[in-house]
Amino acid sequence: MTDERLARFGSGRSLYLADQLDRHGICLEQRNGETVLLDPLGTRVGIKPTVQALVGGLVMLIGLGMLGQAITGTRPGWTGLLLRGLFFVLGPIALLGGIGIIRRMILQLQATRRAEPAELRVSPYPLHPGDWVTVTFSRRFKTPSGSNPGKVSAMAFGLDVQKDTTDETSTYRASPFWIENLPDKDLPSGLMQVEHTWQFCLPPDAVPTIEEKTGYGRHWVAWGVDVRIEIKGFLSSESAFFFRVEP
Repeated sequence: MTDERLARFGSGRSLYLADQLDRHGICLEQRNGETVLLDPLGTRVGIKPTVQALVGGLVMLIGLGMLGQAITGTRPGWTGLLLRGLFFVLGPIALLGGIGIIRRMILQLQATRRAEPAELRVSPYPLHPGDWVTVTFSRRFKTPSGSNPGKVSAMAFGLDVQKDTTDETSTYRASPFWIENLPDKDLPSGLMQVEHTWQFCLPPDAVPTIEEKTGYGRHWVAWGVDVRIEIKGFLSSESAFFFRVEP
């Protein structure tokens, strides 16, 4: 997993997808004989600007407070040194985390203002291990995309998700166990719509889709396609689509 596109599909993106899977599941509709997968977060669903801004700001303040303590702390002895070292490590992490929360909220609002919800047509459906899959991504813009060219990239993935509900707050553990990088597509300027088709083959030993209760929460084996659009100065967004793999 050294490809630069996999860097964004690290623990943060995996947990984000786990939360989306838990909240929305597999979203699809049958349209003119085709199976169309929907991105529920392409609308304002899940976007709470006030809450996200407050949480991001609070996390940033905590990070700044830790850095302040690390720089000005005067507590004597080894305990003081250990705390300063800990704050030097955790402070920047919290600060970057807060910035990330606010940035994601801004990008989500930007995407809903400038583009319609994304869709992914998939054939055949449902899917089975070893199937060749054809997917066509499409997203309409509300205004022309401007003078800058862009790029659309995608990854097909298999994701293992564990949800732990033993504590008051639910926690997720999520990691991809299979990834297929799909070829990037360069986009010209002035577009009103992005549409592109990819093909890939599911592993012949692909584990079927699973959603089950466990002693501590829930367990999923999920399959999907993660698509990213990057158009400088106009749109930066990611859309995730989950599909079912049957035995």
